[in-house]
Amino acid sequence: MVPGETSNSQAEREDSLPPAVVAAYVARCVAALPALKLAFERSDYDSMRIFGHRLRGSGAAYGIPVLSEIGSVIEELAAAEDAGELRRQVAVLQVYITIEASRGRSSDG
Repeated sequence: MVPGETSNSQAEREDSLPPAVVAAYVARCVAALPALKLAFERSDYDSMRIFGHRLRGSGAAYGIPVLSEIGSVIEELAAAEDAGELRRQVAVLQVYITIEASRGRSSDG
């Protein structure tokens, strides 16, 4: 599957979740970014691995497969203690989740 592409089951899940629920999830992801950045600054690979694991599962549950993909990569990179690539993936996550948050706010307004 191409990043950003959804399968039928993922599309159905997105349709079944109220937009406000997805928007609240995205807001929680935004709120979690500072803790992830702090873990990175402290080289706390275990916390980053756990964060990635949780994002991998929750992104799928909320119908946002790109977040699952990013979470999976963060989990793997943290397990390998690859600081350079982790820095890049944290930046990718921040950009993506900021865009998702903007979409959520614009659909409410």
